Amino acid sequence: MRIEIIVYTLIWVISYLVINKDYSKMVRSLSIPDQLGISRNSNRKIGFFGIIAIALLWVLFNVFITTSHPITGGDRMNYTVNFAGIRETPSIGLSWLISIVKMLGGDMNVLFYLTTFICMFITLIAYKYSVDATPKCMLLLFLTQYEYLTLTALKQCFTSAIASLVLVLLIQKHSRKTDVICLLLIIIACLFHPTGYILFPLYFAFKAIKNKNGLVIYIIMIIVFVVCFQPLMQILGRTLFPLIPSLGTKVNQYFNESALDAGESLSISFLKGVPVYLIAALALYKRKTLVNKVDNYDKYLIVTLTGAFLYMISIYSVWLYR
Repeated sequence: MRIEIIVYTLIWVISYLVINKDYSKMVRSLSIPDQLGISRNSNRKIGFFGIIAIALLWVLFNVFITTSHPITGGDRMNYTVNFAGIRETPSIGLSWLISIVKMLGGDMNVLFYLTTFICMFITLIAYKYSVDATPKCMLLLFLTQYEYLTLTALKQCFTSAIASLVLVLLIQKHSRKTDVICLLLIIIACLFHPTGYILFPLYFAFKAIKNKNGLVIYIIMIIVFVVCFQPLMQILGRTLFPLIPSLGTKVNQYFNESALDAGESLSISFLKGVPVYLIAALALYKRKTLVNKVDNYDKYLIVTLTGAFLYMISIYSVWLYR
């Protein structure tokens, strides 16, 4: 077994144990440790010290990988070129971060380490303030490639981390102040990577869908988009280019002929979504039974359906696996 896998496993196990210990301590402190009590005290399920400690553990993993086995795959080489000023990055957010690191006298590695820390910190903050997330949720996250992507996909991981916080706010908060915060966070997510724009239709879906009829309409729209996605995106790319050149360019890049011809890669990307398809199907099947038992059930269902949709449309472009 390679040493990297051992270190990776050790870190996620320690991270999970810290999270589970704090969560168990919170539950034991409640006079009536029911789900309602846990929800009301969710911000106590992990302390800021624990969040910082776990984020730093993943930074150590980044340091270990970077110094022992330099990564040139993914976009790391592109980031190095961007940092050196040889080629400007199209990501406004990443460009700002590079400027800050340079201003503080840091090098390229500092940018890598800072990215891991910030993204893990934001994700853990989202977990802390979610009324529904339990240590098992973080365990599932640790078993994905999410932490590794903070080493290789700087733009996307910032957008993903911010999206986790946006979803927590959208699902459980209902106020104009929350709406404003969510929209600002979505804009920041878009500044790092164009995939952040997906949060806008998701935001309006949360606001528009109030009952079963709205959910049915949303499902029909998803089916139509899956079937007609390629021509719709090509039209969208041409429409967006004069208005938002960076987004229009990215849409055209994802749906040009070379992207659409990668048949084998497309099939693999599509098949990776099978677990999500099954979860979405089961959630729909169980909706009648669970909608009145699980708080915000339809909102979680919308997120699940959207996730399934994003995996499905990867059949059209391999880039959409991101």
